[in-house]
Amino acid sequence: MDLNLPATLSLLASTPAALNGLLRTLPESWTQANEGPGTWTAQDVVRHLIKMEHVNWLPRIRYLLQHGERQVFPPMDREPGRNPAQPFTLPSLLDSFAEIRSRRLDELRQMDLQPAQLLLRGTHPTFGPRFPSCSQPGPRTI
Repeated sequence: MDLNLPATLSLLASTPAALNGLLRTLPESWTQANEGPGTWTAQDVVRHLIKMEHVNWLPRIRYLLQHGERQVFPPMDREPGRNPAQPFTLPSLLDSFAEIRSRRLDELRQMDLQPAQLLLRGTHPTFGPRFPSCSQPGPRTI
């Protein structure tokens, strides 16, 4: 799969608005409900996305650029980061996600990644150099 950076940036930029359109006006009885133990609410999903903005994709790009392909990415906790002391509403979480995603995309654009950098392959600490669902041979890019 070849990376088309402008298309990827467009997709990443559109995600907050898509979630906002789907979730903002739903009743809390829907957005705070889950499917049972070990499952997430809509608020949990948005919390997870916010957390991943801080610890996942952009930090991993920086890690890959600094350490190269031979270094496995450090493992991370993918749980949504619940903090009962800060009971954010879903609209405030959606606003936070949109704001941080915008900042991260600005940071990514400022990195001015070159074609050779886009071909670097990172190694996931659990899944290895490519996720099991990726059946196509070839480089997996950031």
